[in-house]
Amino acid sequence: MSRLFLCFSLVEILLFASPLAEQAEAAASSYDDPEAYKVYAVILPSEAIWKSAKTLMIRVGTESFANCVTPDEKMQPIADPAIDDYVHKSERKWLRRNFEIDKPYELIYSDQIKTLFASGGDGWQAFYERYPDSGGYVELSPVRGNDDRTVAVVYMGHHCHWLCGGGHQYVLQKKKASGSA
Repeated sequence: MSRLFLCFSLVEILLFASPLAEQAEAAASSYDDPEAYKVYAVILPSEAIWKSAKTLMIRVGTESFANCVTPDEKMQPIADPAIDDYVHKSERKWLRRNFEIDKPYELIYSDQIKTLFASGGDGWQAFYERYPDSGGYVELSPVRGNDDRTVAVVYMGHHCHWLCGGGHQYVLQKKKASGSA
C-alpha cells in the first residue's frame, strides 16, 4: 500500500510542481510594458479565435518566432529597425492581466496545457472540457520595435484542435493623430 501511495505522490509532484515553477518564474519576470498591451489589444480582434470564443484563453509565456516579414521598398527604412529588434532581441516574457480588450479572457500556463494533453486520451477533448467556451488558445510574442517606438513587430497565433490553428506576424506603425497603434 505504501508503494502505491508513493507512486501516486510522485505523479502528483510531477503534475503540479512544474506549473508552480512556471508560475514562480512568471512572477519574477512579468511583462509590464503598457505599450505592448496596446499593441495586443489592436491585433487580438483580428485573430479567427476571437469570433468563436466567449472567453479568450491567452498563453502566459510569450514565444519568439522566426521573422517572415519582408517589407516593400517604401516601408523598409521604417520597418527594418523594428524587424531587426524583433529578430535579435526577443526573449521570453510573462504576460499579466493587463489586456484592455472587449472580451473576457483568462491566462493559461504552458504547463497547464501540457498537463491536459499528457493525461492520456484526446488532449483537445480534455482542453475543451476544461475550457468549453474558449475556442482554443492564443499565443503571442513579445512586442519589439524601433527605438522611437513608432513601429511594432509582433507574432500572434492560435491553436484550436489537432489540425486547426494558424498565426500571423504583424508590423504595425503608430498613427500620430490618434496616438494608438
